[in-house]
Order: sequence, then C-alpha cells, then structure tokens
Amino acid sequence: MKITGKFLKFILILLSATVLLTACGKSEESNDDQPSDASAAVSSTASSVPASGDTTADGFLDSLTHSKEVKHIVLGYHHYAVITGDGSLYTWGYNSDGQLGIGTTRDNKTPTKIMDHVKTVSLGWSTTAAITEDGSLYVWGNNESGQAGAGEDKERVYSPAKIMDHVKSVGVGEDHAAALTEDGSLYVWGDNQYGQLGNGTNERSYTPVKIMDHVKEIGVGRLHSAAITEDGSLYMWGYNDYAQLGNDTFTDSNVPVKVMDNVKSVSLGERHSAAITEDGSLYLCGDNMEGEIGSGNIEGGTLPNIRTMIKVMDHVKSVCLGMYHTAVLTEDDSFYIWGGNHKGQLGLGTETNEDSDVPVKFMEHVSVMGIGGNHSAVIAEDGSLYFWGDGDYGRFGFEEEISNVPVKVDLFGEQEESE
Repeated sequence: MKITGKFLKFILILLSATVLLTACGKSEESNDDQPSDASAAVSSTASSVPASGDTTADGFLDSLTHSKEVKHIVLGYHHYAVITGDGSLYTWGYNSDGQLGIGTTRDNKTPTKIMDHVKTVSLGWSTTAAITEDGSLYVWGNNESGQAGAGEDKERVYSPAKIMDHVKSVGVGEDHAAALTEDGSLYVWGDNQYGQLGNGTNERSYTPVKIMDHVKEIGVGRLHSAAITEDGSLYMWGYNDYAQLGNDTFTDSNVPVKVMDNVKSVSLGERHSAAITEDGSLYLCGDNMEGEIGSGNIEGGTLPNIRTMIKVMDHVKSVCLGMYHTAVLTEDDSFYIWGGNHKGQLGLGTETNEDSDVPVKFMEHVSVMGIGGNHSAVIAEDGSLYFWGDGDYGRFGFEEEISNVPVKVDLFGEQEESE
C-alpha cells in the first residue's frame, strides 16, 4: 500500500485509543457494592492482569497485529480500548480513577480483557462506557460529577456497572455523558457547569435525564454535546469559549441550539466540532489556533476561532477529532490528517513537529482510524496496525514516549518505523 504524505510511504496496520496525569496504583479498592447485574457481562479482571512481559499480553498484541480480529478501536486521553471480533473488550493505559475497569487504580500497559459481548465503547477523560450486544449500558471510572451514573455516594466506580437498557450509542466527555436509546430518546448526566447536559439548567445530574426525542446520532466533546435529529438537523450545546457550538457566538448554551440541516454524522473534540452532510461535505467550527479546522488562509490569514460551520472537504465518509487535531476517511478510503502536532500526532516525521492548517493526505487503503488526545492510529485494509504521537501510558513499542512517525505494533513491542 502506498502512503502519500509529506515524508512517508508505507503499508499500514491497526491500533487503538482517545490525557491526563500519572496514577501511582497504590490502592486496590474493592467494588463490593457494584450492582449485581453487571456480573453476567464482566470477566474476572483484577486477578487476571498479566505481569509485564507475560506471554498472554504478547499473544494479545500479536493477534492485533497479525489477524483481523479487532473490529473497533478507541483512543482516549491516556487510556485505550479495543473490541475484538468475538465481542471481547480490552482496555489498558492510565487508570487514576478506575477507568480501565480492572477493579483497581493501578496503571496497566497490558491490554486486559474486561467484558464479553460488547458492540461499542466510548472513552472520556477518566470515565469509560460500553454497550453490550443486548443494549445494556455499562459505565465505570470517575464519578465525582456523576458522569458514571452511579449516584452521589460514589466518587469512583472500579468495574463495569450497568445503568441503562435499550441503548444504541453512548458518548463520554470530561465529566458528563450522553446515551441514545433504541427509540430515539437522548439521555444525559454528569456535570453541567457549562450547560453541557442541555436540560435548561446548570445543575449536575447523577442519573440519566431525558432531554430530546427523535434523535438518530449523538456527539460528546470535552465540555459540549451534539445531537442529530431524524430530519437531519444538527443541534449543539454546552461550553462555547472557542465558538465550538458553531452558532456565531462565544456564549455557552444550556439548551440545544440548531446549527445545520442535512447532517448525517457529527464528531466533537476538546474545542472544535465537525459535521458531515448527506452529500459527503465536511464542515468544521471552533478553535483553530493549531490549524485543526483545516481552513488554511481563510480571509487573508489563519483565524484563531471559526464561529460558524465552514466547508473544508468533499467526499468524506467519517471524521474523528482529537484535542488539537482532526482526521478523516474519504469515500475512496484515503486518510487525511491535520492540526496540532506538538506530540507528533500528525505522524509527518518533522523534527520540529510543525502544525498543519490544511488537510494532508497521509495514507491510502485505510479501513479504520482512531485519534485521541495527542495520538493517532489506523487499521489498513490488510489489517495492519500503526500508532503515533503520545504513547506514554500505552504499550506501543516506542523507544521514547513520543513518536512523530507511525510505529508498527509488533509481538515484542519493538519500534518499527515505516520506510
């Protein structure tokens, strides 16, 4: 496979992950009060965490690299998740608030099986959510603002705990979450300081609250939220200091505000937002200090904030936003990336890690992409996996904690740069 970009040319493979600090893992708090209905879907985890160098972990990474078993990969801020073809969920990385779901707060660089029969997973700042094949929603990790849906009495949830049924999709931000049920109802919960729950107040909720009907897709950013209704209308609400709501203001909104028509997909980052219309056009708004909007020299210069949705590309199939960078897959399976590059997350191999304020075609024949806080990943059509950017809490074979070129994840975690 040919990679077209600034510096690179190579064949691709798979990966995972969507930033915080370092947990000492000193305590191994129990989760004895976990709801019993979680037990059927959750594997025994704390006792099965492989030690560093354990062949069980190597074997798992080997299966990632040499098979097509992984069907879904998500990059969090500093923790990561994959779902294999048999519906098994594995997590690893930073674990300060129990976001790995292994029953402790110990960091873990080894992919560890958490649950069976999982169809989708979402990673927030330090909270994780997964939906099983029967539509059950499980959430775990930080609950200080109620984002794990565990009530007011728990600051953390250390293992997956079921909170809802009949759920179709879920999104987790820094301290709030949203779920879309099978009947098109949108529920939100967690912190609400900036109106990110969209329920007309600024009071947090420790349990899911219904705010909309007739919704077909949702998006959750760090401190803002979005919904696409059945008629293709895009609504956004929450934090708006960087104009990420796309409503031509810098004012927060605690109620959904309509932004666009004819939208089929939405993705929210930390401070910017993206939408794909029915004709495959990509629109973005919000923070552009590092070029993450991809607008280049618009109106005579790169603007720090884009206040309304502007068109950037055509023929786009999917879009994914990190903290300061953006990536898309086009209809011909080409992978484009742009924005902030201070951790090498663009993978362009530049020594000074210059940002890019226009889309850069980076690879062809890509089937899956995943970008997170300051890192990126792709799965090629042949199932190969590459990862680049900030990998300090993952096990990706970097000689250093940061790589500014794609690194192949192999059996022994050794660095293998593309040629």
